Amino acid sequence: MSSRFVWKVRDIVKYLLIAVSVLLGAALVAFLTLSAYGTNQRDRLTSRADAFFGSGWTAQAEIPWDLPVQQIVVVNASGEIELSMPERPMGALSGLELPSQAAELVGSTLDPLVDRYPYIGRVPTFLIRSYPQQDGSLIAAALWLPSATRLIWTSYAAMIYLYLVHWLLSAAWVYCDTKARGVYPWHWTLFTSLANIVGLLCYLSVRRSQMRNV
Repeated sequence: MSSRFVWKVRDIVKYLLIAVSVLLGAALVAFLTLSAYGTNQRDRLTSRADAFFGSGWTAQAEIPWDLPVQQIVVVNASGEIELSMPERPMGALSGLELPSQAAELVGSTLDPLVDRYPYIGRVPTFLIRSYPQQDGSLIAAALWLPSATRLIWTSYAAMIYLYLVHWLLSAAWVYCDTKARGVYPWHWTLFTSLANIVGLLCYLSVRRSQMRNV
């Protein structure tokens, strides 16, 4: 591998690393901002849903336009499903773990609509709540989470992916730079791969001091 080729590859990797670093910083800021705002929006939605369904909801009651309900299941005291809007799951539930089973039932009907990210896992799309009633029945409702709340996980996924790319580019740039300068390429590359950002900062610090002494 010629030294000129190594220098060119090093420069290309350097610019890619700078670009990914900027994007990673932006993703981190977006994640922190959305975490605060999205959590607040989710809490407000929870309060509105609790106030509406917890006060004794009936099928004849009109759902407020600002309450994004996607699924409602009403289970009577014996565990039979009396009402399901818009779908009607078949069967009955046992009374031992009725709230959790009702919530799981609602979640299973919405499973195809749940967002997923490879290697990150399932991302919550709905707020699912259970409301025991005075007559022994139970209301389980699924509501669309606000966009800001769902974007928390989108920004988190972007941050994880960018972090992995940053890690690979850091090791690649350190290898190319040390290879071109002839300064223990495999030692520094291994250290950067293990220590990641800390290793990169250590190498940059040592590199700067070495360049001053030249």
